Amino acid sequence: IFFIAIPFAANIIQERDNGSKVRLMLIPNAVRISLVGKMLFYVLVGVSQFYIMILVGKFLMPLIGLDSLQLGHHHFAAFVCALCISFAAAGIGALAGAAFKTANQSLNTIVISTVVLGALGGVWVPVEIMPPVLQTISRFSPLNWGMSAVSNLYLRDIGFSGIYPQLLLLFALGLA
Repeated sequence: IFFIAIPFAANIIQERDNGSKVRLMLIPNAVRISLVGKMLFYVLVGVSQFYIMILVGKFLMPLIGLDSLQLGHHHFAAFVCALCISFAAAGIGALAGAAFKTANQSLNTIVISTVVLGALGGVWVPVEIMPPVLQTISRFSPLNWGMSAVSNLYLRDIGFSGIYPQLLLLFALGLA
């Protein structure tokens, strides 16, 4: 989901380069409305990705001989989780679009940081088997926050009360 930051950043940079941003600035509140609209679009893309992966786990994995994903009972919490993860990813895209001059700069930075934060955050290797120093570092990874929230919902069947700290961190990242 965090890779949605790439096209979002590229879109912001392209608007800045082709002069669309200047035209938007001439209309009252247009920049704010445009940014909110883009954020909503990319959040919906992220939520769609989340549920596509749920469908893959539920219906496609059994076709190749693996167990079906068990969804648990916390469907609203899962939706809020998908929203917060997607909002954080869109926020990173907005930040990268504002911070970098070219789409290539944002692309390289987002890809490398997402891969590194994913590795440190427990996406590739469970945090529990990492050395203690890496376990401490992993707590600062937004991918760890999302991964922990999803794991708590689907693997540990912990409801909203068990994931709200991670969701608050993800939401704050999106706002920042």
